[in-house]
Amino acid sequence: MEKSGKKTYGLGKFYNSKQGKAEKGLEISTLAVVDVEQCLRAND
Repeated sequence: MEKSGKKTYGLGKFYNSKQGKAEKGLEISTLAVVDVEQCLRAND
């Protein structure tokens, strides 16, 4: 992340179930794609 502040990408309010309320925070998402068939062929 290049900077922090009010215009930071992903900054918003997210529900914190431990606190029972919405709090300010950052969302960080990750997506992984795995070719299972290729992995299985490599193990043969």
